Amino acid sequence: MRTTLWLMACLLCAACNSAGDAADAGDPIGQDGSPADSTSGATCDGLPGPPMIHVQAPEGTTYCIDSTEVTQAHYAQFLAAVQATPGTEHPECGLNKDYSPTLWPDSAENEFCKHDMWTPSATPNRPVVCIDWCDAYAYCTWAGKRLCGKVGGGPGPFSPGTVSGPDPNNPAANASLSEWYNACSQGGITPYPYGDTYQPTTCLGWDALDPDAGGKGLGDVGSFAGCHGTAAPYSFIADLSGSVSEFTDESYVSPNDGFKDYVSRGGSYANGHADMSCISASTVGANAPGPATGVRCCKSLL
Repeated sequence: MRTTLWLMACLLCAACNSAGDAADAGDPIGQDGSPADSTSGATCDGLPGPPMIHVQAPEGTTYCIDSTEVTQAHYAQFLAAVQATPGTEHPECGLNKDYSPTLWPDSAENEFCKHDMWTPSATPNRPVVCIDWCDAYAYCTWAGKRLCGKVGGGPGPFSPGTVSGPDPNNPAANASLSEWYNACSQGGITPYPYGDTYQPTTCLGWDALDPDAGGKGLGDVGSFAGCHGTAAPYSFIADLSGSVSEFTDESYVSPNDGFKDYVSRGGSYANGHADMSCISASTVGANAPGPATGVRCCKSLL
């Protein structure tokens, strides 16, 4: 049975999002996950979704990132409150007709998005999946945040190179350029959020799947207690490796067909060693949902 040490820390951080006695709703989140000096101008608390953590890129830019992936409960709140019209959230999203998770009929042959992958009343703390990039973009916008992209804000480029010759200058693997990579790699220091060496059972990937998980492996956010950084503020950020892959505002235009694909990062419960590092990424079209892809948001500090 896995411990809940990280979740205890997260609960302390969650006070930053409440209007209780522990923290005023206007207090920003500091480097250690606690309320920071309200005169700093940082405003990352009091927003829908996971509590946010204040981090800094190596070149000095500070921003906030969700401490966990967006859960089913968070996404259900969005569906109940959003007033934006699907398809208007981004120029690439004109084909988006619905923000609800895309679910297929249940059958023995269906290993994709079954109805039991969206059960927010029964599994509120599991990460939302079966949404596409446009849904993820709309959620972060509604929450007063944005998809993680370029350090400083805005979309970020992605240049993977080839399997035999990865691009050594890929901006999505530069902690001063990519918000998601900076948070995962602890400022560009480690290839995994927890350190230098792959640990097969530290985060929820294929190597750590519970044989009783029904073939899905999807668990509550933060349930793998060691799957976070080694020191503050990164120690307050969970599941950047495994659990579910996370949509980002990073994109890649194929030289073969000219189509733009969007990047999801970090690997998932369905991935093995090669896809669990901070540099790993997958690309899909803007309207392509999947059972192992979710979302985490960022926010600029003004």
